[in-house]
Amino acid sequence: MNIPYCRGFSIAAFKKAKIESLNAITLFSAVVLTALYFFTTNSIAMSNYSKTSLLKSAENIRMEIRNLNIELTGKRSISFLKEAARGLNLVINENIQYIKVVGPVASNSLAP
Repeated sequence: MNIPYCRGFSIAAFKKAKIESLNAITLFSAVVLTALYFFTTNSIAMSNYSKTSLLKSAENIRMEIRNLNIELTGKRSISFLKEAARGLNLVINENIQYIKVVGPVASNSLAP
């Protein structure tokens, strides 16, 4: 009987193999696939944990930036600056007068 040859795999060799070796190959394949499954599942779980951890960290940083912006706004206020000036024994000028310029400040004598 002539057994066909298919893509580098001999069906005749498969038929001559003992059932014990086929069972061993099947068991080994199941163990390898199970290990691959656990490795992949663990990798996915760890990457999800890392993502969640990084999102929490980013949210904490956003809150810290928000709090720092609020604090900075308070430090830039006039009342804070006046209090800091008093603390440094600086004189605060309350009567500031500004010059109002009505006409041109400088004229360009080179203009045509």
